[in-house]
Amino acid sequence: MSDIQKGSVLSLSVTDLNNLGAGVARAEDGRVVFVRGAVSGDEIEAEVIKVTKNFLVGRLLSVTSPSPHREEGFCEAPNACGGCVYRHVTYAHELELKQEYVTHAFRKAGLPNVTVLPVKSAGRTHGYRNKGQYPVAKTKEGLRAGFYAAKSHH
Repeated sequence: MSDIQKGSVLSLSVTDLNNLGAGVARAEDGRVVFVRGAVSGDEIEAEVIKVTKNFLVGRLLSVTSPSPHREEGFCEAPNACGGCVYRHVTYAHELELKQEYVTHAFRKAGLPNVTVLPVKSAGRTHGYRNKGQYPVAKTKEGLRAGFYAAKSHH
């Protein structure tokens, strides 16, 4: 039985990104670890925040060796907004990943011979969002409006 528990700090090699933009790594006991903000090719330190029988979820503490696919400085509010799941990945790599996701979906559906063309880009990589909710709250300072942080009501 593994001694990995909530609060454990793991050194991980990130091998992939899932369709939600979380880095995918393997713990020493073989379980998959999902880490938001990690990029395939990163070497990271992550704190375990969720433990299940089959997988772990980690919170990125530090990038000890960055991936060549990593891109920083994309957004001024990366953790507060939650809208850009690929914000730490170069745009070219993001397009490759999305093409791979579609190819994999066809294979999974039993259509391995479908040719998936490269993803077309509008050329614009900043200043757009595919979904917007603009909550408005009354505070002591007046009205506040903005985006929800990822997986929250804040």
